Amino acid sequence: MPRATASGEPGLSEAQRRARGLAGAGFLGLAVAALRWPRALSLPASLAAGWLGASHLVAAAIRYRGCPELGAIPTLVLGRRVETRCGPWELLEARLGLETPKEGEDRDGIACACR
Repeated sequence: MPRATASGEPGLSEAQRRARGLAGAGFLGLAVAALRWPRALSLPASLAAGWLGASHLVAAAIRYRGCPELGAIPTLVLGRRVETRCGPWELLEARLGLETPKEGEDRDGIACACR
């Protein structure tokens, strides 16, 4: 079961944190690689990939559930949760079996007496 965030809301599971961290590292790698592209493309591509990478690493570190690009860094800076939803991550987590079960359900969506 995922640990709660500092605000008491359910955070990411360990598998979800690893997925966000891996995505962040990949985006940062892309940002560095983009610096070698033709000049007209390198700066915008590197900045965009750098923002995606940094926000995904912050989301993993603070167990941010939602859209990392829009809410993870503002949540950290403001000191309060900024609510967002992230369709791409929700679809990916469902496909990979990483989604957090709802209260009273096991991983297969079957009602259980779990706490």
